[in-house]
Amino acid sequence: MTVLTLTRVTQTSIACPAQWDAWDEAGNYYYLRYRHGYGAVRQYATPDWVTADEDQLIRHVASFEHGDGLDGSISLEEFCARAGIALAPDVVRTGFGDHLRDELVTEHGWTFLLKGQEAGS
Repeated sequence: MTVLTLTRVTQTSIACPAQWDAWDEAGNYYYLRYRHGYGAVRQYATPDWVTADEDQLIRHVASFEHGDGLDGSISLEEFCARAGIALAPDVVRTGFGDHLRDELVTEHGWTFLLKGQEAGS
């Protein structure tokens, strides 16, 4: 049995849930999520599976239970170990802070307005 090995991982939430977008060497996309003491790895056809018109789920790769129903925080390394998947030795990681900055700041500045701020200011 071949172990799924991730080559690129972006943390999209720190806790409640802890979650990551991940890709393997072939460019396949995986969604990793841990909440309420339950972890799951799912493969989707696209990272935009939430807003897609059709069901984009390809398969459930792995799941595990750890902790209790209030648990929602786990490190990526522990998540992978419990799910039976691996990180490539040269895995490219984007932490939550870097991901959030990339989502909120564009070449034109912040993508949202602060209270009392007008567009273009």
